Amino acid sequence: PGADANEEERAQGEGEGEGEGEGEGAGDGGGGGGEGEGEGEPGPGEGDAEAPCETSFQTLSTTQVGGVLAADTVWTLAGSPYEVTSTVFVPEGVQLMILPGVEVRSGVSEEFPLLFFVSGTVEAAGTVDAPIVFDGSCVAALFAADEESSGPSYVTVSRAVVQNARSFWPAFGGIASFSLSDSRVENVSEVSYVWYPLADVVIEHNVFVRAAGFSIGHAD
Repeated sequence: PGADANEEERAQGEGEGEGEGEGEGAGDGGGGGGEGEGEGEPGPGEGDAEAPCETSFQTLSTTQVGGVLAADTVWTLAGSPYEVTSTVFVPEGVQLMILPGVEVRSGVSEEFPLLFFVSGTVEAAGTVDAPIVFDGSCVAALFAADEESSGPSYVTVSRAVVQNARSFWPAFGGIASFSLSDSRVENVSEVSYVWYPLADVVIEHNVFVRAAGFSIGHAD
């Protein structure tokens, strides 16, 4: 079950020929929602989630991460960029905080590469001058949740760049509970799924370029 909530890409032109879209949405515990409006002409190639994918990381020095976080963890600018070599598991009661300016990229080589499996919380809040960058290296999905978790599980991403990903929240990602705001989502090849969330879902003030959108399902 589910209906495409962002089937068409919204475009908001800040100048002639610019192809950026702004979308807004909010959902309560029974589901999610989305709306957007824009003006101007979409730029070349916009709406094509199959565009060539290029990762932006060039540095040779990375902090490699993966596996289960044993305690609350902070990823800092000093350790950036972080290369996820195996899925990062955030257990119940554990928080992963990602600070402004940090870059996270996928180095996961599994059949269905995933950066984060969340039973606790992830807080990734960038700034206008120092956005957080999530790069799926053209193959990885970003977040999934444990449906069997008895505690609160939530992902907050704001003022970030989400790029070159398979999906923000894939079909196999369990029940989605997240906030995505004030961010740029670009080159995301597959639909993200917001099905029967257990907590508020917020999707607002984002720019979407060549992004496959969200499918939203609810009980009503």
